[in-house]
Amino acid sequence: MYRQFPGRDFHPLAICALVAHQDIVVRPFLFRLPSYELIQGGLLGLALTALVILSFTYASLGTLQFERLPNLQPKPRVIRHLSILFIFFLATLAWGFYLDRFELLYATRGVVYGVGYTADHVMRINLWIMLFASLALFTLMSINLFKPRVFERC
Repeated sequence: MYRQFPGRDFHPLAICALVAHQDIVVRPFLFRLPSYELIQGGLLGLALTALVILSFTYASLGTLQFERLPNLQPKPRVIRHLSILFIFFLATLAWGFYLDRFELLYATRGVVYGVGYTADHVMRINLWIMLFASLALFTLMSINLFKPRVFERC
């Protein structure tokens, strides 16, 4: 049985969910969310693959050495390149946490279809924490990219 909302057109694919104690219609994400997740997953895999391959390439060329950590002096261009890739990885990871919040609306865990008590009170809060943590790391890496002396020890 579908609910009709006053002032809104009725559509049989409209999904009503109780999120933050409000009824919302999630029709646009019914078809867009899987494509957004596909794009995000592809970009995340691309960023991670490029980061790993370039790290091993720079290490094999000798511009990035891992065995002598106290005397590690890589070229600034190498660190800048790897930092940009890591920032891109963090941005796509944060986007994934943002999209995972909407995926809770389609959850089939538990007795009810959609957002249950645990998803609303635990999973949603954890997703917000992971989103803000990845954005904080994104910000710190961006600051370090443009002002590399900010986080050095005295």
